Amino acid sequence: HSFPTRRSSDLFSIDPITQKVKVDCTVTNDTTPPTILSFNPAAGIMGSAPTTIIVTFSEPMDPLTVTNKANWSMTCNSTPHTITSVTLSGSVATVNISGSMSTSGTCTFTASTAMTDLKGNALAGAIQAIYEVDKTPPTIISRTPSPNSVDIPRTTFVTVTFSEDMDPSTIT
Repeated sequence: HSFPTRRSSDLFSIDPITQKVKVDCTVTNDTTPPTILSFNPAAGIMGSAPTTIIVTFSEPMDPLTVTNKANWSMTCNSTPHTITSVTLSGSVATVNISGSMSTSGTCTFTASTAMTDLKGNALAGAIQAIYEVDKTPPTIISRTPSPNSVDIPRTTFVTVTFSEDMDPSTIT
């Protein structure tokens, strides 16, 4: 409930005839469903299935509904993974997941509509984050100078082309 901030003399009055108190107040019901603002890690391409996902809601949530492991799911290539624990601090949930993937594929993380905010408003719909897991190692497509070359001048630049984008910090 919310009440307007006014002088106390403006909130109530006494009827001079009946001597009854008349109260002037406005009650506003919160019917706005909560939303999910973000997933961390964000949905997208990853090297492995996430084992911890931090979910930020638009408002504080009911701990009993959010920490219920049955209200979360993760499937990778149609195989269910186990939600091992869920903690909640205000509007931020930390979901821990067990399971791994031996091949590339798709992982779908789902938050169910059974979760509610502190006023009992449920998520408007099941919300998903899709993670594409890429287990395919990069390959070398071309290189200059070519393997087994001889008499290469010391000033020659070495060039390697990979099958996918590489993390520069991992190449020495």
